[in-house]
Amino acid sequence: MPESVNGCLDLVRINLSNHNRTTKNVWIFWLTCIASAIVLGLITMMNYQNKIDQMIDETGGVVLSLPKLGSVSPFKFQERSGADLQNADLAGHIWVFNLMFTSCHGPCPLMSHHMSRLQRSFNGNELVKFVSLTVDPEVDTLEVLKKYADSYHARADQWFFLTGEKEKIVKFVTKSLKLPAGENPVLHSTRFVLVDANGEVRGYYDSQERAQMERLKGHIKLLLESISDQNS
Repeated sequence: MPESVNGCLDLVRINLSNHNRTTKNVWIFWLTCIASAIVLGLITMMNYQNKIDQMIDETGGVVLSLPKLGSVSPFKFQERSGADLQNADLAGHIWVFNLMFTSCHGPCPLMSHHMSRLQRSFNGNELVKFVSLTVDPEVDTLEVLKKYADSYHARADQWFFLTGEKEKIVKFVTKSLKLPAGENPVLHSTRFVLVDANGEVRGYYDSQERAQMERLKGHIKLLLESISDQNS
């Protein structure tokens, strides 16, 4: 074969080699771009999910408003201080309600512990109150309630411990708050009740579940924000 032909073939081979190399580089470039886009997309999705998780941690659920589950009926019970406390005294305040009795060795200590933690979370906030009503008034005298309250560092101006006639307690709890209660104090409800500044029940929370307590704390903040928006 003439040398000129061999030279042409060598030139073609060189051009094809360069073309293949260029094509390969182009593919590497585009694959790198695609991989980078996928990684960036995954990072963006993870950051978005983290923001959602933070919202859920704070409010216990992405909610814009809480349902209204009924109005609290008028009541008047005696506080551990000896003074009467009625729903009118709680008007304009967000308050959390629970049932308990001081000789309880079941769920009550945990319930009071959770209430104490909530009090610390909203310590000094005049708009937030806590109300614990005994279902064993024969045993839980004012003195007994005061000692029990002190053991959980209950602030006298923020966390109230109430007592009264057993019949009135049961009627109020079952008719107004729709919670189970009866002659046997052991059979009382372990749920917390969230009441807004207008005396409307806005939620029920299982005190035996930590996640529910976190949700309750978030919902208190939600109601506080609504009050702040109304005042602004």
